[in-house]
Amino acid sequence: MNMTAGKDFIAFACIVFGRYTPIGTAIGCLVFGMSEALRNFIQIFKWDAVIPGGYMTAIMIPYIITLLLLVFSKQVAAPKAWAEPYESAR
Repeated sequence: MNMTAGKDFIAFACIVFGRYTPIGTAIGCLVFGMSEALRNFIQIFKWDAVIPGGYMTAIMIPYIITLLLLVFSKQVAAPKAWAEPYESAR
């Protein structure tokens, strides 16, 4: 299988939303985790019949919330060593 279903995008969005800090990233992960739980809740209790677009809209909820939070979050410059590979001092 080896399919991530876009979770790598959500993980990167958590880091950006958290402004590259551990506490902020953890808060971002909680927000996105709650959006996943909301999606599961909607699918389990068949509320997707009430939502416009139905089943597909219920599946897209975490990704929509991810995009909205990234659009409305503050712009922060990435750390200088963000794209540099780690080399041990050994």
